[in-house]
Amino acid sequence: MYYDTVMPRPQATSRDQVLAVAEDLLAREGPSAVTVRRIAEALGVSRQIVYSRFADKADLVRALHAEGFARLHARAAGAPGEPGTDAHVRAVGRAYREAAHADPALFELMFGRPVPEFAPDDEARAVAVAAFAPVVEAARAWLARRGLPSDDRASVRLARRFWAVTHGVVSLELSGLLGTDAGAMLDRLLGAVLADAATTDPGPSFTATE
Repeated sequence: MYYDTVMPRPQATSRDQVLAVAEDLLAREGPSAVTVRRIAEALGVSRQIVYSRFADKADLVRALHAEGFARLHARAAGAPGEPGTDAHVRAVGRAYREAAHADPALFELMFGRPVPEFAPDDEARAVAVAAFAPVVEAARAWLARRGLPSDDRASVRLARRFWAVTHGVVSLELSGLLGTDAGAMLDRLLGAVLADAATTDPGPSFTATE
């Protein structure tokens, strides 16, 4: 939605409305369009109103960054299939890909550095890590179903393999560097990771923090 052309300008501007306009500008015109001036113009308010909702541009972009990971978490957590099955793992991978396709500009903001004013700090990185809890749980259920070690260390290690494969395919696809069979490629690669995990000695168990 675009407030200048589609919706009437609100009389009272909430934090969510500011964020919605910022996301719309990001998607339509790219990171350089996400400025306090452009957001204020789109909403028909003063820049001070925008600053009353967010401390500065970096604060606003931080909120967009967190929103992107919240959506990613929701999609992964809602992936269909019985936990512990290969089908569920593939569904989680497809959910990740769907999240990227639904909001490609936001996806780039989450994993790239398109806005110089914002660099993820420890708090932002913690938000990102928390979003991958459904992937870790999918890995844990898959390992447990096969009687393999499913402690934190083993589950996180397998989840990172899922993530590396999925993110690699999706990033190349969004860059236009893969053909039209990216979805099928992702399924095959996740299947290969699972086949390897089922036959490889997982080694000793450790806690996730070691």
